[in-house]
Amino acid sequence: MGLNKMVQILNFNSKLKALAVLILLTIYSQSSFASSAADVSSDLDQSKSAHPSQRKYKLIRDSETHHASRDFMRGHPVAAHGHALLAKFGKTHPAALPKAHDIRLSLAKTIDAANALFPVYDQGNLGSGAANASAAALQFKGLQEKFDKATPSRLFIYYNERANDSTLDVTQDSGASIADSLAAITRFGACPESEWKYSDDTTSSNPLFTQKPSAKCYADALKDADTDSTATAGIPQNSNTLHLFKTILNHNNPILLGLNLYESFKSDDVAQSGMVPMPNTTSEQLKGGHALMVTGYNDATQRITIRNSWGSSWGDKGYCYVPYDYITNADLASDFWFVSKVGAKKAASASSSSHQ
Repeated sequence: MGLNKMVQILNFNSKLKALAVLILLTIYSQSSFASSAADVSSDLDQSKSAHPSQRKYKLIRDSETHHASRDFMRGHPVAAHGHALLAKFGKTHPAALPKAHDIRLSLAKTIDAANALFPVYDQGNLGSGAANASAAALQFKGLQEKFDKATPSRLFIYYNERANDSTLDVTQDSGASIADSLAAITRFGACPESEWKYSDDTTSSNPLFTQKPSAKCYADALKDADTDSTATAGIPQNSNTLHLFKTILNHNNPILLGLNLYESFKSDDVAQSGMVPMPNTTSEQLKGGHALMVTGYNDATQRITIRNSWGSSWGDKGYCYVPYDYITNADLASDFWFVSKVGAKKAASASSSSHQ
């Protein structure tokens, strides 16, 4: 979709500011997820040299007892804009959609070439899954609109996720929900990772993840963010969710989501192939919740393609393939967010002309 069309849909009557436009649209389901150290610290393998199937990442499902960030996103003054765009997407007839699509092909002619432009992150020993997923979505849109190749600072986002939520402690590797992540980006933006580098150190006396980013980081983050243009819309998880996923992906927008992960997700087979089975929730142990980014779908295999943040040696070059039935099961998946970012004035001009 071209920028001019999107602007018409969202009824932007005033000129775009000289700041970046960030559009975050939510497809709300019944619960949200976070990555955390709190309840599964025994599930952590500190060795970075271990095989991907043996490396352990901090996972926890957010009990969703606190809704401040989600309510902020849903109650944002421009929430109606998001509803308008989602309503338009919802009118797309299923027959009009291709049987398979991957948004990475909007970056390059092949998936391998796109992966070279858009490397998979490795969150390491830090419970920053939501920050990694949202940073990936922002970087993807920057690459797609050809105005910013930089990786957003994941630690900047992770700090503000926790600082922005009164129930979380910035001195603890507590994790955060996807809603916390996007609310933090909406309020503070995201500076480049070159300014506030990533570190998964949790054992030193003053680890970087506990430190507030510099004033320059905040200034640089906000100069490229137009938080007044945030749009939020929510729909329940229902029989139309998968169709909406496909429609959003065909407009080349990434989707963030939370998954409940069972033992089979962390098996050697998945670490080597990326093919995620349906878990046996009766016999398998629930390992926790995790935030990830959806990039595609395939009706022939009945699977969606998901970008993880466990490095490129895990799964299929950092990606995995999750059954449709996994996504449509509210006990296994929820907290769906559609993310779209349009650039600053100079980038917006280039983007508009390239989409004519």
